[in-house]
Amino acid sequence: MKLSQIRLITNDIHSSVAFYRDVMEFALGYYAEGMEFASFNTGETKIEIFSRHQISEVIGEKNLPTDVESPSKFLLSFAVDQIDEVTSV
Repeated sequence: MKLSQIRLITNDIHSSVAFYRDVMEFALGYYAEGMEFASFNTGETKIEIFSRHQISEVIGEKNLPTDVESPSKFLLSFAVDQIDEVTSV
């Protein structure tokens, strides 16, 4: 099993992209301003940034408030060879 993605949830996509691109100097792999999504190439593990507004639509929770502090600020994605072996533990 390996960590493949760290997805950060933000209320300010522009400032977040600028921080990781300009301050941290991560290579911007993909940026879709209209989707409020960005992906940075950092080696084996990608850092992705998604706006809180857009992630609520992706997960089918369009009525989630976007003007309050969210308990979830990130999502970790793992790659495994055999999902059945990992989930049977």
